[in-house]
Amino acid sequence: MPGPNAFERLHEAMIRGTEITLSPDDAELLFDLLNDEILDANVNFLQWGRRRERDRARLRPEPHYGPDQFISAAEMAEQHGVDYELFRTALQAANLPWHQDGESWTAGKVSPPHRDMLDVLEHLPANLTTLKHD
Repeated sequence: MPGPNAFERLHEAMIRGTEITLSPDDAELLFDLLNDEILDANVNFLQWGRRRERDRARLRPEPHYGPDQFISAAEMAEQHGVDYELFRTALQAANLPWHQDGESWTAGKVSPPHRDMLDVLEHLPANLTTLKHD
């Protein structure tokens, strides 16, 4: 640890705006302690920022969709020439966190769930997208 008076001398110099001379050992230890404090402050600030963004996202109101602003997986499959059963199986395999078992595959247009469904649709193998179920 720095000498017993190093902290007081540094504190006094900061208050008065004067310079002080520290021993090399005291200077190195104070430097290390200050760096640790700065690192801790940065980590705390980053964690605070992440919590703030998470809280903002949680408090952000969900968009309201009218009946004509929803799209089903069946409609998406038809629009893209994909077999609905194949698309639904791919959606189930994607294990999307927002979808509950037994719910219909319907999402508000241009919503995050809609984008997730489009991602699944776009990643279907090209040779399977033109097959139709009889």
